[in-house]
Amino acid sequence: MSFTAGQRIICTKPLTGGYGNEKFPVPGNTYTVKATQTLRQSQYLQLSEIINAPQLHHFGTDEMWFNASAFAPERTTSIEVFKAMLVSPVVRVGA
Repeated sequence: MSFTAGQRIICTKPLTGGYGNEKFPVPGNTYTVKATQTLRQSQYLQLSEIINAPQLHHFGTDEMWFNASAFAPERTTSIEVFKAMLVSPVVRVGA
């Protein structure tokens, strides 16, 4: 599953790691994708609702990225779907 910036997602499993003082997504909570990157065929996400201090890594300084495999797309259902089910089909007699 590939996510895009601005998409609403739900954390589905706990995440661990970091340096010990980072904030992590909570399973069951909904978040907004701030940025994405792909590394070694895996997608990683930064979330708008979680801001961690940038840390020094071997590639430079950056905020923590979370593995996309711990998230699922938020499912939203519009009331319009249910309203359409209430409308009777038009039946034409003798046409």
